[in-house]
Formats: sequence, structure tokens, C-alpha cells
Amino acid sequence: MKETHLFLKFTKIIIILTGTLIPPVFAESINIIVDAGAQEVIPMNELKIGYLITGSITVSGGGNEIKFWVIDPDGNQVINLGIVIRGKNFEFTTPKNGVYYLRLDNRESMAPKNVIISYEAQMDNTKPDPYLWEKIILLILIIFSVLLYWRRRKRTQSNGIHINLTGHNDDSQTHR
Repeated sequence: MKETHLFLKFTKIIIILTGTLIPPVFAESINIIVDAGAQEVIPMNELKIGYLITGSITVSGGGNEIKFWVIDPDGNQVINLGIVIRGKNFEFTTPKNGVYYLRLDNRESMAPKNVIISYEAQMDNTKPDPYLWEKIILLILIIFSVLLYWRRRKRTQSNGIHINLTGHNDDSQTHR
């Protein structure tokens, strides 16, 4: 009984650890007014290396145009859409861990702009999985724990049961 309890604890720990290896998928929608002659810098959620970001930007008001680009945690441009008129889709893969920033530039306009940016972040399936070795080790641990459990269960079931492999019943033998 104690071994079964230990196995269940071990299994719960493995399930919890497995859940931490599943990269999160999240989405965000931002609605912002960029004043005439101004620019805005909007931080995104903290991202890990290898996330695929897909999104769109929509602009309305005063000519329906704004400059848009994304910078990485070190200040380097990841994408630059230039002047976006009415709207445009964008996509990039994060080259490093950290907070990325959406940049909106309305400094050359005399009218405020209403900007809607929507994006989704998920692990890029076209790149190698950064959690591959952790998943392999976890799979080995799961298989090992199941085999250990079966072995111990078989051993506890066979305790107290003695099988006579000779085919003779010791009680039926008579002495002459």
C-alpha cells in the first residue's frame, strides 16, 4: 500500500512537470490613440526564444496611416512595416528571450490616429523544439516509473504464494 502511495505521488509530480514544458499560447489586442506629432512604445508580454508572433494592425483617422515596427529586448528592429495605410498583417519569430516593444510613430501627422494591434504568440513549430531533451527525459522517467510500479505490484501479489514446480504434492507423499 505504501508503494502505491509513493507511485501516485511520483506520478503527480511528473504530470505537473510535463505541464510546465507545454509552451503557453496567448493573444492580446491593444486599442490606442496616438496623438498628432507623437509616438508610442507599447511593451508586449515577456516572450521566450522561438515564439511565432502573428498579428495585424489597423489604423483609422487623419489619413489612416502610421509608421509601425517591432524592437527586441536589445533595441534592434525585428520587423519594420514602414508606413501602414489602413491596415496590415505582420509575422515574426522571436530571436531571443525578453520583452519586445511595438513602436507607433505619428510624428509627421497633424491628426490623431486610432490604432488597433492584435497579435497571437505561440511556439514556432517550424523551428527545433527547445524543450526536446526535457521531454525525452520526462518520457523516460514516466516509462521507468510505470515499469517500477508493475514490478513492485507483481512482487507484492506473489508474496505468500508458493508454487511447487516439481509437480509433486508434498502432503501426498507417503513413507514406506
